[in-house]
Amino acid sequence: NPLHGVAKLHDLEINYQDGMGEWQVAPDATLQVILGMMNVQTASPDDIQHALVVEREKPWTQLIQAVTIIPTHDPSPCVMLAIPVFDCVPHQVGVRWELQDEHGNTTKGACLVSSLKSRGAKSLRGLRYSRRVFPLPASLKMGYYTLSIVVEKPSGRVKGHSLIIVAPPRCYETPAPKKYWGITLQLYGLRGSGNWGIGDFSNLRKMTSWVGKRLGAGMVGLNPLHTLTPGLVSPYSPSSRLFHNPLYLHMESIQEFRTTPAIRQWVA
Repeated sequence: NPLHGVAKLHDLEINYQDGMGEWQVAPDATLQVILGMMNVQTASPDDIQHALVVEREKPWTQLIQAVTIIPTHDPSPCVMLAIPVFDCVPHQVGVRWELQDEHGNTTKGACLVSSLKSRGAKSLRGLRYSRRVFPLPASLKMGYYTLSIVVEKPSGRVKGHSLIIVAPPRCYETPAPKKYWGITLQLYGLRGSGNWGIGDFSNLRKMTSWVGKRLGAGMVGLNPLHTLTPGLVSPYSPSSRLFHNPLYLHMESIQEFRTTPAIRQWVA
């Protein structure tokens, strides 16, 4: 299936295992919608064939990858450039570059393509491309950088940009991993003096303090606490993941409630 080939080249999974353990194949229509969101046209067989060719040739025809990940403490950080040289020779081609960190600090430089290490050349439809290793400044600190490349040839300029991500080779691990235990509870079922019919955040604060200090627990598992869609009661169908359900507020802890006699009288 040529469409599957396009999807795989864009790192899309073709098969998946459903909840019953059965292997399923993603429908072509679904793949086409997802690829369309990635600006890849697959409406016709010609579109699919064109997409296959473009993606397979991209390592040679794309000046620089959109994103490059470099491990921290890499002694020789570098990126690969694919430079069109079909209308000139390498010693006639210059490269200007600018590296900007996330704080706006920039480093600039220039060189000739002939000074960069070659990693092969290839001709595509009569046009020749040369892959070259472009070294980055050593000892880059962890963070995000924007690398801008301008290739200057006698016939004109070619520009490209890449997001450079300098990251640790692996996630942080505690020096001495420790196992933690805890309890789970449904907050609405937590009872305590002063609540208004269901457990609230004040009861939760007291509970976590008691579980941690008295019992030595390291965690408390909770039911979802997000705000709900009006008319629905399931905590597993939130209307927003940005806000908490106001039913869990402890009203007497809110300053406006404590300092407004009219509200307190109305509640009473």
